[in-house]
Amino acid sequence: MMKSFLLTGVAVVAAMSLAIAQNCDDFTLTLSPDTALCSPGAEASLSGTASSLPFEWSWSPATGLNTADQSSVLAQPIVTTTYTLTARAIRENLIFNGNFALGAVGFTTDYDPASGGPNGPLDNEGEYAVDDDPSDTHQDFAPCGDHTTGDGNMLVVNSSASQDQVWCQVVSVTPNTDYAFSAWATSVFPDNPANLQFSFDGLLLGSVFNASSTTCEWQQFFATWNSGPSTDVEICITNVNDEASGNDFAIDDVAFGEICEASAEVTVTVGEELPAPQPDCAASSNSMALTWPAVAGATDYVVNVLNAPAGSFTADTAYMVDGLAPGQTVDFELQTLQGECAGPVNTYSCTTLECPDYSVEVTAYDSIICEGGAANVELAINSSSEGPFTLTVEIGGLPASFDNLSAGTNTIALQLNNSSTLSFTGLSDGAYPNCTIGGLPEDRSITVETAPSAGQPLPYSACAGTATVLQLEEALQNADEPGRWETVAGSPALGSAFDPVAATVDVAALVAGDYQLQYIAEALACPNDTTVLPLTIHPLPQVMAGGSFTLDCTETEAQLGQADNGQGWRYAWDNLSGPAPEPSDAPQVTVNTAGVYVLQVLDPNTGCSALDTAVVEDLSSDPEPLLRVLPSNCPGEKGAIVVDSVLNGNGPFVYSIDGENFGAKAEFTNLPAGQYEITVQDIGGCEGTAAAQLSENNSFTASITASPGRRVVQGESVELQVDYFLSAGQLASIDWRPAPDSCQGCPQVSVQPQRSQVYIVALTDEQGCTVKDTINIIVEQERRVYAPNAFSPNDDGVNDRYYFQTGPEFVRGVSWRVVNRWGGIVFEAENFVLNDPAAGWDGTFEGEKLQAGVYTFVATLELSGGRNYQFGGALHLIR
Repeated sequence: MMKSFLLTGVAVVAAMSLAIAQNCDDFTLTLSPDTALCSPGAEASLSGTASSLPFEWSWSPATGLNTADQSSVLAQPIVTTTYTLTARAIRENLIFNGNFALGAVGFTTDYDPASGGPNGPLDNEGEYAVDDDPSDTHQDFAPCGDHTTGDGNMLVVNSSASQDQVWCQVVSVTPNTDYAFSAWATSVFPDNPANLQFSFDGLLLGSVFNASSTTCEWQQFFATWNSGPSTDVEICITNVNDEASGNDFAIDDVAFGEICEASAEVTVTVGEELPAPQPDCAASSNSMALTWPAVAGATDYVVNVLNAPAGSFTADTAYMVDGLAPGQTVDFELQTLQGECAGPVNTYSCTTLECPDYSVEVTAYDSIICEGGAANVELAINSSSEGPFTLTVEIGGLPASFDNLSAGTNTIALQLNNSSTLSFTGLSDGAYPNCTIGGLPEDRSITVETAPSAGQPLPYSACAGTATVLQLEEALQNADEPGRWETVAGSPALGSAFDPVAATVDVAALVAGDYQLQYIAEALACPNDTTVLPLTIHPLPQVMAGGSFTLDCTETEAQLGQADNGQGWRYAWDNLSGPAPEPSDAPQVTVNTAGVYVLQVLDPNTGCSALDTAVVEDLSSDPEPLLRVLPSNCPGEKGAIVVDSVLNGNGPFVYSIDGENFGAKAEFTNLPAGQYEITVQDIGGCEGTAAAQLSENNSFTASITASPGRRVVQGESVELQVDYFLSAGQLASIDWRPAPDSCQGCPQVSVQPQRSQVYIVALTDEQGCTVKDTINIIVEQERRVYAPNAFSPNDDGVNDRYYFQTGPEFVRGVSWRVVNRWGGIVFEAENFVLNDPAAGWDGTFEGEKLQAGVYTFVATLELSGGRNYQFGGALHLIR
């Protein structure tokens, strides 16, 4: 049974005033400062502190950490990593007396208070006590301190084998809010540790919490929960370990409240083990330059010359040594620094050079160039030296030089204004400045060409369809030969109308549009010159007389022609089969007679004209519908009217029964008796009407009556009677729905509905005609039960047993329990008979007469429809 422990109103207020509300804005984290490691995998200690005690710590990412759920961790990252520490705390603890400082108050439990025994207050299973040391409550329990201070109270439990609720409390909450729940538990006896389950309003939260077998080792359970629409919640802790032996534990610091969260970051910079620089050595006959690519992450470099005079840095990654002899080998030591972290020392060697062999030749050159252009000369320098080389020349007697040439083929660009002679006067090697190079190439002659002209075009235009052939050479002035004609990219295609060999265009073969042809004057070295000839073919004016028109009952006039485009076009109308429409010079005219009408349009801007024809036909008519009436065969059925044919008019036809809504269907069905008028409309909108009469069939009727009436109490029967009238023929069948338990085909049936029900009867005659009627039987859900509020079991034959008296709507008793004022069960019954004193209670418990007083009962009875009805109340036992 559930036991409740509450303080008085004054005490509750005093205890609650001890709770300290925490503002989430004041919940902050402080982390250890950023740190640096010289190599991957080195160890750094990281820690964080919070402004108030969190219930959860979480590091992210967890890579390289020895743990991720503590405030202090050891980090061994492989790469530079920024770690985020997130802490979550309860904003305000809504649990009253969660640390049990006020004793055993503010919660409910299925356990009994400690009753005492040889081993101490908690000698018996299924009991609890609030104490500051579990060993005070049982001589076999461990002497544990509480979770918070070590000397405060805790809830100590000697569990039973039943899965009962250890601790419950109802807390007010804000709807749709995230909350956190936390509790601490420890075993106080090592055998068979407790298995705790937590629930919110009976719904399990999280998984089963298994206590450690180590005594006095406090472990935390916590989980998050969203309140949804709830305004209060009952939180319970249940021990689901059903073993009686051992299974002893303590609970402390139960907390529940809204969640505060704070985060902070710390960065661990990992210095990678820097690789050794890979230098390049550029040597001349008396010096050498040591250069190397920058090493990522390096902050400085150290160079030691081992067997020659020291040199100097010329850049961050370049070192020069001068004053050396040809062929001298020099050893270097090179080391990379990264702050206080140094890379390995590596040794390299470099040797100065002897004068190499040389050969120089011209492998190609431009013998002719266009005026204003450059002559390219390819010069091949063959040598083991990579240079750089410097070439000196004379161009038409004027000196010039070209620097930074390399071994292999070099392209030199010469700017010439006139035809000239190129002479090679010298070549020097920057890597070997004292070495002499001979065997230079012979002189070369270069010609400068004058650019050609494609002349000036004479634009050409004509109307579309003009029968003429354009000679293209007549459309140019001052053009140089030789040359060729071609179409311009993006211009409309000329197709076969253009003959590039004959240089002609067949104008009659072109559609209207703007075309472009270009003439290309060709040269040897200079770029070809081009000129574009515009070729315009004017479109004929757009003319639209209107096509074909039909005059009928809807369209009595036809509008011919087109809207004036505002460009000054001129219009002329004629009629090939009658007088011309008026006005004959308008762009649009209206006619009401048949004929063949011709429109001519002239564009004065281009001088082009065009013709179009419109044909007007008159199809007016007077359609007449011929009707057929199809009356109904059975009562309640509808008749039909069919349009068999239409005299006159032009199909296809459409039909209407209301004169407004027309359709292609010539049959109107499902019509009640009455006078109708059918309208037919032909394709030209001409209409005609005809009238028809439909008669009504009332030869077959049926109706249902109920006895004693349409309203009954659940469990009662009602008689249904169908009365019918049949003017001719015989009745073939009677069909009730839903089917009665009595005769299905009878005119009178008995039914016993369990809930309100609509009954339908269908009667069919020998001709197959069917009539129907319905009746709604209302079932009142009365629950007639009499439960006395007192009885006197004194064996005087009057009111000696307490039992239930009910109406026929109840069929049996499902369960019945009577409890005393302490919640103890004194009487139970299941599946018992109603309205029978022998099935009642005689006021005894385990054969002993109970004392007079007030008792409470709860009973469940089954209704005839299968549903249960539960009720309860107080009863007085009188002696």
